[in-house]
Amino acid sequence: MISRYGAVDIPLAPTASGDFAGDRGLSALLRFAGAVLNAQAATAWDAIAKGQPAVRAAFGHDPKERSFNEKHLPAMWGWRTRGTPNDWAADVRIEEGTISLLWVYAPAQQEHQRIREPFANALAKALDAAVAAGAHPSWIHPLDTALPEAFLTPTLLGAAPLLLEGNDLDGAVGSRRVISPRRVTLTASAVPGAYALDPIAITGETAEGELVTEALTPPDADGGWTLEGTTEVVRILSISVPGQPGAGAIALGHTASERALYDGSSVPQVGGFDRIRVSQWEPSVLVIQVDGAPKPLRYEAVQFTVTTREILERFTDDIAPHLELEGELVHEDGTPQGAFLF
Repeated sequence: MISRYGAVDIPLAPTASGDFAGDRGLSALLRFAGAVLNAQAATAWDAIAKGQPAVRAAFGHDPKERSFNEKHLPAMWGWRTRGTPNDWAADVRIEEGTISLLWVYAPAQQEHQRIREPFANALAKALDAAVAAGAHPSWIHPLDTALPEAFLTPTLLGAAPLLLEGNDLDGAVGSRRVISPRRVTLTASAVPGAYALDPIAITGETAEGELVTEALTPPDADGGWTLEGTTEVVRILSISVPGQPGAGAIALGHTASERALYDGSSVPQVGGFDRIRVSQWEPSVLVIQVDGAPKPLRYEAVQFTVTTREILERFTDDIAPHLELEGELVHEDGTPQGAFLF
């Protein structure tokens, strides 16, 4: 049995490049917030703080407890403050949680502080609207782009037939589920005369749980081509390659999310949130104690409270979809009702 709890795959898997270790949900929210504020608030903020982006950097920790550098300002920090797992219904396990986001202004003269203080209201409403919408064209997660080696990195072929499955699928996604259904792409390295013109069979699972096999036929023996499937799948189970006349190599990946290309990545989908909302915001002050300094440093900030809900999903393993179970239906009075097979 394998599971996904929010955006966390269980058994635990390596974190995708660019995400905070073990927390793609927090990473997605922070990157999204920074991209949206830089896109939506740039002109208004530049009129107040000339030459500064709205968000210069984003960090996944509490700046009062971990590293802080004034050179990064204005910046946004985010961290989880609470998680409450509970049974939502029979066989439905959820976690309701809270994430704190802290947007910190760069230092400024008192006169400039007075001018920019009301800007917190506009900033908060821009962020709330974006989180409520769930997506914005300014932010596309790397997993929503075309990844030619998502499932399988370049693998050498030879005269013997090859069946690749399970741990053989060594790409960034491998045999795990993608965040949204995609079409597969098969890429061959350019090696003259290395490829047979026989179909390469790729078996995957659709979002509805149906197993499908696509046969992609090489257009020539020399490689240097990329083939694209026609069926969208959420994971790959196996790749069956016939024997080849030469030592070519293939990689298996997926297409980009068409929705993300137009609307931006979905924060709930990428972050694994069943629900995500900005529930509160308020002006704040970040107080940092620096070793050797006569008094703490104080920075104007805006604190956001974001509430989330994540669901534990359980999936059958690679073997279960291939099992056939049979038995006999019997009425409560003991009368046989016939056999069943599924």
